[in-house]
Amino acid sequence: MSLNKFMHPRNVYRKPPDFKALAIKYPEFRKYAKQEISGKVSIDFKNKESLRALTSTLLKEDFGLDVEIPLNRLIPTLPLRLNYLLWIEDILAANRKTSDIIRGIDIGCGASCVYPLLAAKHFQWQMLGTEVDEESVLIASNNVTRNGLSDRITIQKTPERTMLDGVLEADTVYDFCVCNPPFFSSEEELEPQNVARSPSRPPPRNAMTGASWELVTPGGEVAFVESIIQDSLKLKDKVRVYSVMLGHKTSVGKILAALKKPEVQKVTSYKFCQGRTTRWGIAWTLTPSVTLPAVKQQPLQKPKSLPFSHMFDTDMKQTLEVLRQLMVKLQITYSVRKNNDEMCGMEITALANTWTNSRRKRREEKRKQAVSKSENNNTELKPEDSQSVGPEVCENERDEIEEKVQIDVCDKVSENGSPKSEEVERNPDLVTENETARVGTKRTCDEDAKCSNNPKRVKVENSKAASKTEPYFIGLLLIEQKSFGTEMELSWIRGSGGRDSAHQLLQYFKNNIKCYE
Repeated sequence: MSLNKFMHPRNVYRKPPDFKALAIKYPEFRKYAKQEISGKVSIDFKNKESLRALTSTLLKEDFGLDVEIPLNRLIPTLPLRLNYLLWIEDILAANRKTSDIIRGIDIGCGASCVYPLLAAKHFQWQMLGTEVDEESVLIASNNVTRNGLSDRITIQKTPERTMLDGVLEADTVYDFCVCNPPFFSSEEELEPQNVARSPSRPPPRNAMTGASWELVTPGGEVAFVESIIQDSLKLKDKVRVYSVMLGHKTSVGKILAALKKPEVQKVTSYKFCQGRTTRWGIAWTLTPSVTLPAVKQQPLQKPKSLPFSHMFDTDMKQTLEVLRQLMVKLQITYSVRKNNDEMCGMEITALANTWTNSRRKRREEKRKQAVSKSENNNTELKPEDSQSVGPEVCENERDEIEEKVQIDVCDKVSENGSPKSEEVERNPDLVTENETARVGTKRTCDEDAKCSNNPKRVKVENSKAASKTEPYFIGLLLIEQKSFGTEMELSWIRGSGGRDSAHQLLQYFKNNIKCYE
């Protein structure tokens, strides 16, 4: 689900950029732009060069900044960075200015130097950017000089694990600090499947960028931010508002707990929503006169399920043809909602799970059919056998037709002890012309019914009763023609199988459609 509508109200990226217009205007971006059959222009977000081209182009188009971004360093996403700075602007606006100049600090500005550049160019703030990597310091300094912002931005190299203490000028009070810390505690956490809350959770859509020290730090982001908190307790009101951005929701509670100190005057938090990503901001102050406004944000109303997706090399027509065959095979019904040359959307329903362990199920069904056929050939009772069947004999029979029909029949018993033959009423909509109800010397009953010499009782579980049972899976299936293949998206709406059933079904389609490619 796109979170653009939950962005900061003043964020220019609440309305997505026009990739087509950017591709026409900027040749460097046009190299990575792809036009689909529908005319829509997109890029490959899993390609680092595409991401760099997008960020560089947006910085130039929207802010007039010419920025060098190396591929072996973090490639910033502008909507997120702008959300953060707009939140800081709101906090500053809620407090009385102590000077005409707003001064801020970026802890770990990186090679792109995106926070200081945006703050200086867009907000007219004075910025100090710190960085531990020598090469990143050099590139960041060149970016500042290239954009003529040397009078507003200072880049300073600091020792490793140095946050604020020992960095700030002795006679200067800073209005705020920002920090985008390394999120992870080990390189193993860089693999999405190692940190995903659910094995069915889809992988990130964007390529992961950044050098190891920009992504990983001992103890993760919690330990990193705790170091900043310790520095703030020493520096006190040297920085009026301390702030950080967190990448994991689980870290928010830990940082708020670490800020429960007598010296900390106020604490506030904020949720940064953009694209399909959510981050969390926390700000605190040790200055009694500073106000930290609590921003009331619109609550996120997430859908029941994000879609699972897969790209096939076949065209849409061929994919649909194979897909329909597979759904018939799986006894899945579907209702087409939208169908044209570029897209097909349908609602699909499965009463039972027919796609997991399908081979084993087919083998078991064949064995059952063989056993049933063998029993049917030997179960016709001879007239002389009827004396051996007493009124207490009871057996369950189930006839598989278009729907399952349960029949509980307790026959009257004649004086000599043999059951009296009677015709059984069947649902005429469910019984075929060639099918006849079988009532012999055996009596059939429901498992929960008590057999007695009562008159015949018929219980039919017809389609109305069956409809009360919740289907195993109901979902939305979207097949869309792309310039490089066909994309399939499957979303779970409801059903007893849960969201994992959508992932399993898409996996089944993926494995079986590949056989036809």
